[in-house]
Amino acid sequence: MDTKAAVCMAVPAFPLLLRGGTTANVAVDVSTVELLRAAGFANPTCSDWLFRTVSGRLSPVTVVGGTSPRDALLHLPGLPAAVSVPAADLARHRDRFFPATAGHSDQSELAAFAAVAVVADWVSNDSSEVPSAADVESAVAPPRSFFHRWLWEAWQRETEERGLAAIVAAGRRFSGGVRRDLAYYVCDGGDDGAAPAVRHTFDTSDAAIAQLAPAGGPPLRHGLRVLSPRGTAVCVGVCTLPDVGAPALLWHRQGAPGASLAPCLHAPRSHFVSVNAPAVLPQAGPPPDSPLLFDEDLSHYLVKPSDDAPSFDGRLRSALDLVAADSSRGVDRSAWLCKGLFGAAAGQSLADFPAFRAEGVYADRATGQLELLVSRPSAAGVREYLPHTDVLLYEGSPPITLN
Repeated sequence: MDTKAAVCMAVPAFPLLLRGGTTANVAVDVSTVELLRAAGFANPTCSDWLFRTVSGRLSPVTVVGGTSPRDALLHLPGLPAAVSVPAADLARHRDRFFPATAGHSDQSELAAFAAVAVVADWVSNDSSEVPSAADVESAVAPPRSFFHRWLWEAWQRETEERGLAAIVAAGRRFSGGVRRDLAYYVCDGGDDGAAPAVRHTFDTSDAAIAQLAPAGGPPLRHGLRVLSPRGTAVCVGVCTLPDVGAPALLWHRQGAPGASLAPCLHAPRSHFVSVNAPAVLPQAGPPPDSPLLFDEDLSHYLVKPSDDAPSFDGRLRSALDLVAADSSRGVDRSAWLCKGLFGAAAGQSLADFPAFRAEGVYADRATGQLELLVSRPSAAGVREYLPHTDVLLYEGSPPITLN
């Protein structure tokens, strides 16, 4: 029986995805109509919906019903069972749902893959014990809401997609030949180490790199290390890859076994700063004990201010505890990171969201990235704090109020 038929017949049980990738049948005690009506949906009789991401991508979602008035069951294409999310989270994001009608033909595989990636992350924890139905809520509760993480994952992938388009466009405009003065290993299957690195030849000349450097970024040279909110990478040089079909600038990202594309650095309006002076990379790549081959903690790039420093606000430390940050590192209010990585100096209003003020950069424990803490005044006269990414994902994300 397919998902839609099961919903329409209001079956008493439905398979639920649990930690470890196992499934268990749970009782569907609340119908789709009851659940969506309580969540404030304008069309509660509809079970098949399209969820809209930040850029307007649409992905199908079926609302199965609920295990209780507080817990909604959702089924996504590509999953063997439903996932459980708080009904309050569903209600909060109801403006992003559209009935799946014939008029919506622009469904996005990228958005659907993003949702599956979030779910896969949830269930990847090892679990030899199958939770009972009574334990379902605690078994699948994410550190951040499902829809928030879906929006975030889709936004990350959309950024990569735009960056790749910029790389291809720049490669097609490339003029002159590609000199071969460096042999270096490339991660043809991505930089996660899943596929073996293959040796390619590179042009490390300043002229070639300048042609393919990200627009609006600092001047690049072979061996220059740069820092972006997602991490650090060393500029290797220009190489022609079969997948791109044109010359492209490749980077050795921190922790990767070799060079690869870095679309996030080439996406429109991306920001990064140089970390140190250029250093010539060795032929064939770094030795096995090179620090470049190991992951790093981005928080060490933060300048920890003392508690009595004029630039330090103790209230910001309290805010960090509430946005999944490492409060022991504090916030870095330097122009190097605030303006260099996010385009706004500490105390300055955001260009695209003038109601919000930049406060400082912190290390986000949940994503492993650097994030900008922003604030805005509330009706109660106190400042509300939230991550800059939340403002990008959707203005109106629940803020954090510090009394």
